[in-house]
Amino acid sequence: MLSPFKKHKHIRSRASDYQTLPTTENQKTILSTPSRSSKISIFGIPFLSPKLGLTTLIFAALAISIIAIVHFGSAPPSHKLLHCGNSPTEARANGCVYSLVDVRWVPGQCYDKKMDDEFNSLPWHYFADKNGTREITQELAKQGDTEFWVTMEYHITHCEFTMRQLRRRYLEAARRSPQEVVASNTYMTEEEHFEHCVEYMNPRKIIEADLIVTFSKMDFGTCQVPL
Repeated sequence: MLSPFKKHKHIRSRASDYQTLPTTENQKTILSTPSRSSKISIFGIPFLSPKLGLTTLIFAALAISIIAIVHFGSAPPSHKLLHCGNSPTEARANGCVYSLVDVRWVPGQCYDKKMDDEFNSLPWHYFADKNGTREITQELAKQGDTEFWVTMEYHITHCEFTMRQLRRRYLEAARRSPQEVVASNTYMTEEEHFEHCVEYMNPRKIIEADLIVTFSKMDFGTCQVPL
């Protein structure tokens, strides 16, 4: 499964559907919010902070550990892979929930409501167009029927929350026997998505938080669960 964030046509990609960080002015569309810092911040922490850099490395190490402990992808015989289908109608029929933190439909057994609610409590803006002229409500975005544009800060914070979810899955898996598999969204440990998020969370990168360069396409997740 690929990232729900579609690459902008002017942005080069290392992998098929993963956008690299924009580096030139012609790759940027800036939402005019002069009161906010031009440097990325996550929960008030400057993106160039050494503390955040250390946190990123810790999360990366935990994510690598969970990949080794928790088996994702093709479910073993004692487990099954839940799917959300290919449309919002199918997703609802399959018991899936649209998650703004995951930016996709996810099976109900893997939906992290607490994490999604925390993410949604942040002052995000959702747009119907890349120029940021037509804002849509969070309620509409949450319905999962509409594709939308978001800022670079939203994208990076999505990656941070993904790392936090990986940590929680790691701790849950560590308390179980090696034969057990915890319920988890499969996209979180896919190599392309993981490397993509690590690149975006690089503390040496200077990125303007309000750049509207991320398009959230309709995506439907899978979840591996015990039988």
